[in-house]
Amino acid sequence: MKRSFVRSLSFKIGLAIALIEAVALAVIGTYYSRSFSRQIDSETLRQIRTPGWLLAKGFLSHDSITRPEIMHELVGEELRNGLIFSVDGNIVYSLHPENIGQPVASIARLDLATLKSIPPTGEVRVQEVGDHTEIACITPLKAVEDEAPQLFAYFQAHTAEAEKAKARIARQYFWGSIATLAATSITIILLLS
Repeated sequence: MKRSFVRSLSFKIGLAIALIEAVALAVIGTYYSRSFSRQIDSETLRQIRTPGWLLAKGFLSHDSITRPEIMHELVGEELRNGLIFSVDGNIVYSLHPENIGQPVASIARLDLATLKSIPPTGEVRVQEVGDHTEIACITPLKAVEDEAPQLFAYFQAHTAEAEKAKARIARQYFWGSIATLAATSITIILLLS
């Protein structure tokens, strides 16, 4: 009487190999997906901080904030808002000309009382706005090193593209793992039968 393939030692060995491979791929996939996500987050933070840092160091003139091509080159196409406002909250320069002269509180969720606590390197804030996430950076712009800043740079960007990139990486790894498991399983079945 012939034993069924499912009860055979070959099948059990093949199944054990496939399960070990699945666990290994899941662990490696989780590690690398998280690693790539951290890299994407780090790049997003670097991009949102760059124009404020350049303004604070004097490498970028204040009026360059009014030029979308420069701002989008520095931050990316996800840039939603960029402005420079005075310590009393009035917008002096803006990516959107209609915002000049407006109070910053009408555009950005900022409490002017907290500006004194912002470190010289700037502060990044992540905000949930409706169904999406936005990232903002506020950087003090000091005219004289030891004096309190009179101006602040504010940049705000969507994170939709970064989130899409993270999802794309996870999807690619998932389907690659499925293909690897399928190829390995088929090979094991053919070799052991």
